[in-house]
Amino acid sequence: SGPGWSTIKAETITLGGYWTPNDGKTTLSATYGTISVDVTGTTTEDINEFHFGVDHSIGNGVLSAAIKASEFWTSAGKADPLGEFAEIYYTYDVNDSTELTGGFSFAMPDNSGTTWVDRTAVGVEATFKF
Repeated sequence: SGPGWSTIKAETITLGGYWTPNDGKTTLSATYGTISVDVTGTTTEDINEFHFGVDHSIGNGVLSAAIKASEFWTSAGKADPLGEFAEIYYTYDVNDSTELTGGFSFAMPDNSGTTWVDRTAVGVEATFKF
């Protein structure tokens, strides 16, 4: 450490689990994580993240949905809610070597009915296995 330089130490803890009832057609999963950062010369709060997801087999594919809540650090080192995000997508097995996934994700409005930034995304992905 020298003039104007800081030392950063970070620790993360994440716990997660899943449950697959009804002969494997549905999987429920959840994770919770926290990040602690120590920066020389400043105080930072821990930030937390939570994720809950559902995957369900339908036809030749899997319909998936999830919700995630995240925090981020402000410039003052305070934890500030980033908001809640949701995603829905479907993964279709075309054949043994080709898979198509299409879906969308979006930020959910906070209590005031707005989000701090629009984070809507729509996408399609093709996966080829050889």
